[in-house]
Amino acid sequence: SDGINWAQRRIDCGIKEPVNIKTFELGNELDKFSPCYPSEAECRSAADEYTQKCAAVIEAMSSVNAEIRFAAHAKTYPAEKPAIAAVWNDRVIHNLAGKISYIALHDYYYPSSFFWFKYARIKDEIVTKTYDLPEEQRPHVLVTEHAVWANPEGENDPKRLVTSLSGALATGAFINLASQIGEIDGINYYGLTAGTASQEDYGGMSMGIFRRFYDGKIYLTGIGEAYKTLSAGWG
Repeated sequence: SDGINWAQRRIDCGIKEPVNIKTFELGNELDKFSPCYPSEAECRSAADEYTQKCAAVIEAMSSVNAEIRFAAHAKTYPAEKPAIAAVWNDRVIHNLAGKISYIALHDYYYPSSFFWFKYARIKDEIVTKTYDLPEEQRPHVLVTEHAVWANPEGENDPKRLVTSLSGALATGAFINLASQIGEIDGINYYGLTAGTASQEDYGGMSMGIFRRFYDGKIYLTGIGEAYKTLSAGWG
């Protein structure tokens, strides 16, 4: 309806054949996290509403293609209210048991806090909640967003370390954490080329690759260099 032939755009970008999408994430941060739910009862009700909508989408899409896999989202920013996050995650996992392949986690972290890089944290937040299900119904975890949390305001904000060596090392620590948890099937950095068109300098977002407006050249940040190294080593 926008008048653009997006299939042709894909071809023009060098991708001749349609992309075979195998997994769909069901919504994006549809939970209430800023501010969070004031009570466990309200959180439980919201999770039930979310999973009912998920179930309807899963049924409709699976009737067209039975091979599609689905990921329902975990509680966004669980560290704010861990007890509330536990209610949300438990409800989503059990309401959709057997219908989803994954729980999608969006995880942002600070370079200075070891809390984010503890093996037990993601295990406790999500994985252990699946143990009472039959093994064939246990969803694995996809970290569909992760990066050092970036605040685009203020030159001296320590959260601007995202694109520095400190930020790159923190992201490396998170990748190492994820690699130790067998139930995590994949992680997706957010984002190698993320940023707003109005932002004329890079520092505040989690991007690894950026193009400055005034010279049009492409540069790598610390995290961009880190991913270049990872690509060379692991492919």
